[in-house]
Amino acid sequence: MINIEKLSKKRYLNIIYFSIFYLLLNSFGFNDSQNKVIFLQLLTVYFVSSLLKIGDVIFYSINFAIFVYYFAQDGLTFTLLFLQLLFITTYQTNEYQFFRGINIWSRNIAVSRKQIFSLSLIFFIVIVTQNIYLNFEIIDHDTSTSILVANDLFHGYLPYERQWDDKQPLFYVLNSLILYISDKNYLVYKIFFDIFTFFNAALIFLIAQKRNNQSYFASTISSCIYIFISSQPWATSEYSEIMSLTFIGGSYFLVTSSTFSKYRYISAGLFFAFATLINIGTAVFSFGFLVIFLIGKQQDIYKKILYFSFGFIPMHLLVLLIYYANGLIKIYLTTLISIPFSYTSTDTYFFYDIRVFIESLFNTSLFLAVVFLLLFFNTINIINNIIHSKFQHFQINSYILFLTLSVIFFFLAGKGYYHHFLYVVFFLPMSVSYIDGWHLKLTLYVSIALLSVLHIAPLAKDSYNNIYSFEDIYNDYPIKKLSEKIDEIFESDDYSILALDNLLVLYYLDKPNESYIVHPTNHNEYFIINNLIEKNLISNNYLQTILNKRPDVIVCSISKDGKLYYDLSTYQNFKCDERELKNSSVLKIPQEIFSKSEFYYNSNKINKVIFNSR
Repeated sequence: MINIEKLSKKRYLNIIYFSIFYLLLNSFGFNDSQNKVIFLQLLTVYFVSSLLKIGDVIFYSINFAIFVYYFAQDGLTFTLLFLQLLFITTYQTNEYQFFRGINIWSRNIAVSRKQIFSLSLIFFIVIVTQNIYLNFEIIDHDTSTSILVANDLFHGYLPYERQWDDKQPLFYVLNSLILYISDKNYLVYKIFFDIFTFFNAALIFLIAQKRNNQSYFASTISSCIYIFISSQPWATSEYSEIMSLTFIGGSYFLVTSSTFSKYRYISAGLFFAFATLINIGTAVFSFGFLVIFLIGKQQDIYKKILYFSFGFIPMHLLVLLIYYANGLIKIYLTTLISIPFSYTSTDTYFFYDIRVFIESLFNTSLFLAVVFLLLFFNTINIINNIIHSKFQHFQINSYILFLTLSVIFFFLAGKGYYHHFLYVVFFLPMSVSYIDGWHLKLTLYVSIALLSVLHIAPLAKDSYNNIYSFEDIYNDYPIKKLSEKIDEIFESDDYSILALDNLLVLYYLDKPNESYIVHPTNHNEYFIINNLIEKNLISNNYLQTILNKRPDVIVCSISKDGKLYYDLSTYQNFKCDERELKNSSVLKIPQEIFSKSEFYYNSNKINKVIFNSR
């Protein structure tokens, strides 16, 4: 019988990991035979060095020389960095100092001023990194959809009642609250939404400091890693994942306490209910909470489940009753259950999508990729040491469980969107608590220092300028000015708009979309359209019906070849062309305004505003 503990101690488990990884090289997109040669060469260095007395010196000297040579030649590729860090991170110089290493880092000093200083620093870094791109009106069109549905609450409509999108209702309710606080100023709304990024970073700090017994410095570093990864343009958007993480993280912090309190577990259940009512995909973490209850003190299992349920179930029942009372139970359950299950059945390229995400970090900053990959591959060390300790460490077991579920969330989502990886981005920085070995700590801290100086610091000026000039930036937003131009054409406010793109126009004009389905790409998502048609929530020809009513304004877009930019599976004969529509005219729009509005501008796209004569 194989002794798995002995296998771990003799590095045989790493042989298994490396063998599996080698077989998955093609799945990760490392298809070139040269990549496999590099892998085998680095693997040879790894095992030969492990057998020699001076192997540590040989191993690090060779890898350092390779890194410096290719870096100096400007030939350091993502593939080489990825494979090097796989072996460097898992190379153990000293046997099993892992759990003692945690104590080396820890400074259990209850000084509130240090905590306040750390959290203040975290808040400052969030402000500096999250407002770099405020001068761009649109980072992701998902935000336009979210605030349009949220804006409907000001008119007395529940989410899904007049406008439909696929997020859960609490997401729109909290977005409407932020819009209210920001006086419906779109730019101020984007700044205020960053409070969730700060809450997430603060939770990482508290989990590292309170649960993992880390120093204030190490805990702050963990938070900074999360913030730095979240400083990329796409990650500054107002995603449901960012908002739901605040409640997932809060619930995780509460249930990983070493002491039992019924109020703590009721609060944890309530937070988890909030998370699932913001993004139903977070329900995958219910398995994690159940396991945490089971691996804790055995005498408290039933109490934990009971009080957690007391927080979780009533909130869902309340929302269910609200939708039932308003005759919206069918669309609520379809959005909560039917569509998410259909969503997970779409195609996925799991390993390749992970590689693409990490490579995007590499393209942003070499040192950001180094930090992420080091923590990512350090998971192998953590798993090995969990096995070696016979799964005796509650906090570490809980951490690995939730990190694994975060990866599973990305797999189940099946789309490869970067924002689906945000749960991994949240939990992964906590592994700073479990780094052992001077070489890994040195690599981590040097990389963070260089990242801060070379990448983050130069961006601080942009954030300052954007916040200082926010009123001028807001008034110069191109879509906002376009909306004002459209409004000036009509003598009264009594006009209708069908927006198949550029939904911000609707928000600025405070008008609903003539289409019940709001997001442009959802018109072509069969798993959405089929569910809504089967439940008789929309008709087969809903778009044709809308167009037959001749809305006063049609906002749409085409590619340079004249085809629709966003396909319409439900009405394939529609053409975004005023010549195809009777008695219609088009507003002349300089297309360069959209390059100033959108960070991810596509020059192949032509945006149009068509007017139908009454």
